Amino acid sequence: MVLSGDWVDIRFQEEVRYRKPVGIYWAQAAVVSAAALLGLPNATTSIWLYRVPPLSGAVGAMLLTYWTALALVSRRAAVLAAAMMAASVLLGVEARLATTDAMLLLAVVAAMGTLARAYGAGPEGAPARAPGPRVAATFWVALAGGVLLEGPVILVVVGLTVATLAAADRSVRWAARLRPLAGIATFAVLVLPWFLAITRRAGDVFFESMAKDALARALVAREAHGAPPGTYLLLFWATFWPGAAVAGSAAPSVWASRREPATRSRGSCRPGSSSSSR
Repeated sequence: MVLSGDWVDIRFQEEVRYRKPVGIYWAQAAVVSAAALLGLPNATTSIWLYRVPPLSGAVGAMLLTYWTALALVSRRAAVLAAAMMAASVLLGVEARLATTDAMLLLAVVAAMGTLARAYGAGPEGAPARAPGPRVAATFWVALAGGVLLEGPVILVVVGLTVATLAAADRSVRWAARLRPLAGIATFAVLVLPWFLAITRRAGDVFFESMAKDALARALVAREAHGAPPGTYLLLFWATFWPGAAVAGSAAPSVWASRREPATRSRGSCRPGSSSSSR
């Protein structure tokens, strides 16, 4: 993109590379182009510039962890949550790689923080006030950013969360606080232009390539990532350290109180409420 000036197509040298959408390439190309305009020598071949977006994503994910936790627990606990995120082994690794994952984490945490506020606003002791338009817009912008970064991954994470809460409560009326009509329009305005442009440029090849790559990853080990089921659960205790230790010690209490509104992040689990001190 930097060399050709083509910000629609995705290429690796002379070959198209349609394994994922354009988001991370835009971010990296923007940083490199800005560095070149500022006169930084060898900007296009300096690998550290391509690592700036992931580093920014990691820092943003840490800050948004604090913001997300404020909807559920006390300020002190929110600081601890952000500190555990910042200190985690896996995030430290991803922040130093020129890959997508840290930026995707930023988008996911932003979306989940907004969900927490929408779900927790209302009954059981919390103010019956829906999130403001800026907070609601954050949700749809985060969804759009996540889709442009890694396709439907963020939709799966958010969708499973909403489905689980809907099944637990037998209601999804709280989702109206996210202003879905305006939000879907915002999401479409942000996402559709590039997808339409790449479809016009590559036809069905882009979507076929993404679908084949996703299917291949689901059925066959790719890039030496093969491992038996349960591997990620085992790795969690090392890669999310020191947060993994807190998660392990809290798991029995969380399971015992799984039916309580505070555990499901409803309105009573807000800063200053009695249940937020648990």
